[in-house]
Amino acid sequence: MMTPHQTALTSLLLGSFPTFQSGDGAAALGAYEWVFSQADERDLQPGIAILVNGQYPGHDGRFAPTAPQLATAIRMARDKRLNGERLNQLRLAPPPVEEISEEEQARVKAGFDQLVKDLSAKLQTDDAAADVRRKALFDRTNARFAPDMSPEAQRKRLGFDVGDPEGQEDAA
Repeated sequence: MMTPHQTALTSLLLGSFPTFQSGDGAAALGAYEWVFSQADERDLQPGIAILVNGQYPGHDGRFAPTAPQLATAIRMARDKRLNGERLNQLRLAPPPVEEISEEEQARVKAGFDQLVKDLSAKLQTDDAAADVRRKALFDRTNARFAPDMSPEAQRKRLGFDVGDPEGQEDAA
């Protein structure tokens, strides 16, 4: 036996379609009643809305849905509801705001300072003076091949002026 709410939903469902032609109307209503009895009450109205609003894939809106189509629409509504509930449960609370004392900040800073000192001592090579000489030689060698970027040198090298030698900013 259908509840009054289920009867109203069935009336809404069947009234939404122009033709409800079935060989046996009582059997179709019995199948709907059985589908309703198997479903959660919270999913009935959203499931019928899926059919009435034309959101059920492949359903011809000129005909009333079969009981399996109704059950599938109700299942789609149930899955959507359960996924929403699951996502609401997965949301984490924001992390608590922790007050860090000045002593704690000083202790952590001292630890990092010690770490920097230890790492710099470990990463320093045996012959630091040779490293300085090697870097100076590298810089001098590269400076020889670096082009002169002055406006006069660029004009000579490129054959035309670059930049704004006459101070005519708006001419460019």
